[in-house]
Amino acid sequence: MGPSAFDAHCLVYDPTASSRYEVFSIPCFHRRCSACYSSPEPGTADSRRAGCDEPLNELSEWPPLVWALDVYSSSTGRWEERTFHRQGEAAGTIAGMRFDLSGHKCKSVYWRGALYVHYKTCFIMRMSLSDGKYQVIKTPPVVRVNRFPHFSLGASQKGVYLAQVTQPRWLQVWVLDESSDRMEWALKHEKNLNLVLPRQTHYRRWILQDVTGKDKIRQHKERGDEESPEWSSDDDTIDLRRVVQVPHHGYRGNIDVLGFHPHKEIVFLCDALQTGLAYHINTSKIDNLGKLHLAGSYDEVLSNKRFSGAFFPYTPCWLSW
Repeated sequence: MGPSAFDAHCLVYDPTASSRYEVFSIPCFHRRCSACYSSPEPGTADSRRAGCDEPLNELSEWPPLVWALDVYSSSTGRWEERTFHRQGEAAGTIAGMRFDLSGHKCKSVYWRGALYVHYKTCFIMRMSLSDGKYQVIKTPPVVRVNRFPHFSLGASQKGVYLAQVTQPRWLQVWVLDESSDRMEWALKHEKNLNLVLPRQTHYRRWILQDVTGKDKIRQHKERGDEESPEWSSDDDTIDLRRVVQVPHHGYRGNIDVLGFHPHKEIVFLCDALQTGLAYHINTSKIDNLGKLHLAGSYDEVLSNKRFSGAFFPYTPCWLSW
């Protein structure tokens, strides 16, 4: 059938295991979405777009007990329908999904044969690809939040992680405990970033520099030609002889979560969408990774500060197909 414009697309891909991939189309409900009217007939286009054969209304439970999703396979080169059966309770109702006004988009991560989908800010689904079953996992309760919780989902050393930074710059990191049938989030780490940010002003560069080459602001060329500008997650210490010191007046913008290191307990953050940071969970050390902008001027079309919408950590692999 193919996905609709209201769907979120989730990638199932492990480059370390295979070059094949799948894309799952997850129906999302907005404040006014044609995927669900007051009472569509079973099998009509409106109910089918939501992946349901039964009539839907605002009080219908969501996600449904039986969910038919459109899945694209790189092996076949086409979209096919795949059915998943819910294990356990639903997250709520369709009306409750619409009430989520945070603007949060569906995000996903693939980990050991299962797809984890963060459905807006409401809940997380674990979809087992081997047996066609899925389970709703509630997000952890939070206290330090101004209005809407904004979790970032990812996979790292010990499994599936959630992280968020609330005001005033309080970082919280959870790990999903899957040891029992009832999956729960275990608080792994929390820290007031204001206690560590002012003391860390060491500057590193992104591997990809400004694509225009016009931005000469804060370009420090004291580094020798043979010195490596790249940041390494294996470097647990800072050699002050090899780090360029940059005048710094403190971190004044909002701190957001970019993602997770795939193999180490490191959270990637950004300061006001301008500066990249690597936060080591076990030591609370912060590395300044340099500025995020790919373009040289804020007035240019490619300026990241104005048009960045999402960040995806790159997972390197060295396999030949």
